[in-house]
Amino acid sequence: MGKRTAGVNIPVFSLRTKKSLGVGEFYDLIPLIDWAKEAGLKLIQILPINDTSMTETKSDGYPYSILSAFALHPLYLNIQALAPELEDEIIKPFVKKLNLPHFDYGRTYLAKKELLRMLFIMRGEKDLRTKAFEQFFKRNESNLRAYAAFCTMRDMHQTSDFRKWGQFSKYSELLVDDICEKYDVTFFYFVQYHLDKQLREVVAHAHKQKILLKGDFPMGVHPHSVEAWRFFEYFRWGKSMGAPPDFYNNLGQNWGFPPYDWDEIKEEGFFWLKSRLKWMEQYFDAVRLDHVLGYFRLWEVPIEEVRGLMGNFFPAEGYTKEELAKVGLTEPFGAPLPKGLETQRKVKAKIKDPKQRDKLYTQIENRLFFKREGSYHPRIDLKSTETFQALGKEMQDSVLQLFDHYYLERQEALWRKKGIEKLKFMQNHTSMLICAEDIGVIPKCVGEVLKELKMLNLYVQRMPKSFELEYEDPQDFPEMCVCTPSNHDTATLREWWEEDEESTMRYYHTILKHSGTPPKQLSETLARQIIQMHLNSKARFAIFLLQDLLAMSDALKFPDPSFVRINDPAKPDNQWEWRMHLYVEELLLAKSFTKLIRQMVDKGKR
Repeated sequence: MGKRTAGVNIPVFSLRTKKSLGVGEFYDLIPLIDWAKEAGLKLIQILPINDTSMTETKSDGYPYSILSAFALHPLYLNIQALAPELEDEIIKPFVKKLNLPHFDYGRTYLAKKELLRMLFIMRGEKDLRTKAFEQFFKRNESNLRAYAAFCTMRDMHQTSDFRKWGQFSKYSELLVDDICEKYDVTFFYFVQYHLDKQLREVVAHAHKQKILLKGDFPMGVHPHSVEAWRFFEYFRWGKSMGAPPDFYNNLGQNWGFPPYDWDEIKEEGFFWLKSRLKWMEQYFDAVRLDHVLGYFRLWEVPIEEVRGLMGNFFPAEGYTKEELAKVGLTEPFGAPLPKGLETQRKVKAKIKDPKQRDKLYTQIENRLFFKREGSYHPRIDLKSTETFQALGKEMQDSVLQLFDHYYLERQEALWRKKGIEKLKFMQNHTSMLICAEDIGVIPKCVGEVLKELKMLNLYVQRMPKSFELEYEDPQDFPEMCVCTPSNHDTATLREWWEEDEESTMRYYHTILKHSGTPPKQLSETLARQIIQMHLNSKARFAIFLLQDLLAMSDALKFPDPSFVRINDPAKPDNQWEWRMHLYVEELLLAKSFTKLIRQMVDKGKR
């Protein structure tokens, strides 16, 4: 994988073939692999494919909120291949009903679950007696039994919140043995066996076509997941993982995942990381390491708060009361809060009016420092708070000195030590090429460690590494990186082009080197120029959303650019629903478009 390579990025759920049952399936990757080969693209990147079925509702459609790090999602199983006799009478009506413009997770999941149960009745007993199943079970026994026991309890108690399972709440291997003996868990074995079998066929086809498969290694797990139940001591309960304000969301993000107790995980020889890597390398040649910054430090939001702005980094060396007193700072570090509304969770529970609720959230966030675990941590972006603006100039300068020291100097040695030990361990325990996703507020030590380990990082053109830049120039991309114009959390090229006329004008002049006024909509000619600039760069991998490649063809692109975004972190209720408007079979027939991409890849010498 040392050669400069071009690839395409698309979630499996977004694939659409003529037999798709409401969602892309593993087998749908096969024609995409064939198309990629014709187009000269040598890599396919996908989002996480883990099971996420916590509630069996739309909310489970978030692919990074995983039910298990060691189980594939039942949605991706192709049922027709296992029961062709059901196709005409049973499956075709489902295909017709679910062939929607957007991916409807809830409806599709329930329909597939019904069909999978039917399939299990038809052939489950026979399949579970085969030598192939015996080998699969032997390879995956501990993870598979824990997953099957968890799913059985989830269905029996009608909740994945294991704290509500009574005598089954506390995990032990003996408890799993007991569940697997007393209850019929074999349905879950059956589904995972066939998912693994179909995905391995896809992997074999990809390797035959010399196409690399790049997976996604999610940072967190859901608090009601198999691994939260099984490895309870690996997490810092009472906190929630998230991200500080960044390109994606100026209020920060609260993901709802329990943050890791890395000291506990280290005590057990990083088994958590090693076992997850081993599971993933069954299927993938390379992996996107989601939120690599979290391996250095995590952004933790107290469970009683809502917005990411209320978080702080951990581990981090906060200030003592004495250090703050030296510059004249004493508690409280903000205005008094209304009684009974001291936290954002209390506000959310009691205040229904959105405007009033947001006003109270902002009041709670109006702090210079948060007291966390015995020390004081400067609030991120504290300059924007009313409390800071009310200070005199001398005190403002003192606070900013503390702020800068805390974020730019005080933590560097600690974060470097924490990050390098985990990343070096991961590199030494997998055959996959690890590609770090390092978008966000990046400490200096992160870039240094990635460079030292020769680990590829991510360059998204409109999310520059330097605050002095508005855009990255592709000709400046380093060799040891993955570059892309857009990713699953951003607007696609066409939508972004129309968001901010002034910003687009600057990009048009400074990066694309055109004069005059840019067109209101991104033309196919300009889209080709942007893609070619990335292909021409020194970056090891140039990987493009399929939507951005389709922007190079007026005949193939979807008319409305706002329709094709995968996710918007600022709008949690409008995400993960995009499906191709074309069938993959139609993409294979678009010979002139495919030829265009191959010519561009060849021109970029990839």
